[in-house]
Amino acid sequence: MGVFGADMPAAGKLVLSITPVFANLSGIKMGTRTVSNEYIVTTVPFFLNPRQTVRIIPQNIAVATQIAGLSYGVTKDFAVILTAGMIEKNLNALTFKGASGILPLGRSLPGTTSLADVTLSGVYRIYQDDVHRI
Repeated sequence: MGVFGADMPAAGKLVLSITPVFANLSGIKMGTRTVSNEYIVTTVPFFLNPRQTVRIIPQNIAVATQIAGLSYGVTKDFAVILTAGMIEKNLNALTFKGASGILPLGRSLPGTTSLADVTLSGVYRIYQDDVHRI
């Protein structure tokens, strides 16, 4: 079930899969160059007000996803797949004081947990031999 449609359960069989995905992003790059927090707050314009610079800089973003999938073989050539899961996102951001300058004010740690997409899909096998599958 890791590659959609690559493996189908036999008729009348139910397969459960649980797929955890963990991602952690940190560091700031502009193009291929790593830049500092101070560089960002003194040079990068805020998109809502380009006369002001960015004042909140992400330090780390962590994402954890747990997806559960059920695949049921209706016939030898047709299967239905139901997937659902949970996703947790956490941000560690550094806030700078005032409208300008490089004095750090503090950190904020917002996060959220929610349901991931729920999907119901069908896979129909038209042809299969030892090498090919359609």
